[in-house]
Amino acid sequence: MISAKTHSASVAQKVSRNAYNCKYECDNRSKEVITEDEDHLLHAAVLTENVKLVTHLVDILSRNSAASSIDCFNISLQTPLHLAVCVGNEDIIRILIEKGGASLHLVDRNGNNVLHLAVKYEKRACIKLLLNYLRNNDKVLNALNNDGLAPLHLACHCKHFEEIIVALVRGGVDVDVVDGLSGRTPLMYALQNFHRNTKLHQLLLTLKCDPWLADYSGNKPIDLLQNI
Repeated sequence: MISAKTHSASVAQKVSRNAYNCKYECDNRSKEVITEDEDHLLHAAVLTENVKLVTHLVDILSRNSAASSIDCFNISLQTPLHLAVCVGNEDIIRILIEKGGASLHLVDRNGNNVLHLAVKYEKRACIKLLLNYLRNNDKVLNALNNDGLAPLHLACHCKHFEEIIVALVRGGVDVDVVDGLSGRTPLMYALQNFHRNTKLHQLLLTLKCDPWLADYSGNKPIDLLQNI
């Protein structure tokens, strides 16, 4: 995935050059690819956290019934909403979703949806904001990326795993979601990958995960718990 910081400086220069013309030519330029990473003007405005320009572009695209342009992809199959999550800008996330109707279901080239990305980069405020839009949306809450991992599996890696895992489960994520490779629940994943982190598996048990669920090889978390 292309980091939001990697090319933000060059993007900022291009945004500033395009911003003035945008007021007069936005119908055409809003869809223009302006960087080597195939970022469109809306991507660039998001990366530089130019809320005013994002709002202006979304208004133009919405008036022209160009909802698909709100979800335009760059070379990494990132939409503007993906980038807004990566940079952690809650205001832009709200604008893209509420005013632009941006899709919460689309994934980048690694199969990550917006919730995967928010968890991966530990954007805690964004996680909580996105969960408000994702109530009962199982297709996003428990989706598996190209590595076969759901957002809750990724949360086990996080420095602030307690806050993130609690928010996810309270937001409707299945505490026993299984991965796509070996059928491991987050508890089994935590016990095998982070067996020394007792706080992690204790937290999952507190959240009522099932220690008896076997993976595809027949292994059960309860067996590992008895050996700790």
